[in-house]
Amino acid sequence: MKENMTAAASPLAALAEAILSKQFAQLRVPTKYIASFRTKAGKHIALTRQTKNDIYIWASCQPEMMDGISVKNSKFPGLPYSENQPRSSNLSTASNQLGIGNPVYYLKCDTLGALERFAKWYDSM
Repeated sequence: MKENMTAAASPLAALAEAILSKQFAQLRVPTKYIASFRTKAGKHIALTRQTKNDIYIWASCQPEMMDGISVKNSKFPGLPYSENQPRSSNLSTASNQLGIGNPVYYLKCDTLGALERFAKWYDSM
């Protein structure tokens, strides 16, 4: 795929994107807001690229307990987004599996290490 000329908003977001790029195949050319990827099994995962001090990802599932990973949902704290719950409009363009119509998890990774652990687990699903 073509390289995207729009860089992530921060060095942390760029490092997070590099971790996901090593683990997964790029799904679409990254936009200003979202970088999306596909696991070997075909699951999608997406990184929110415009965060400065935090790492946020969208995924179709999450482990029961994993240090450094928490579910974020301002309308329903601690729960996944329901299939009809509004989310980033950029997500539907970046991934048909993570957009409206599908339940998804919006996850905060406290560190790059937590993101790496999650990516390894997600790739094994």
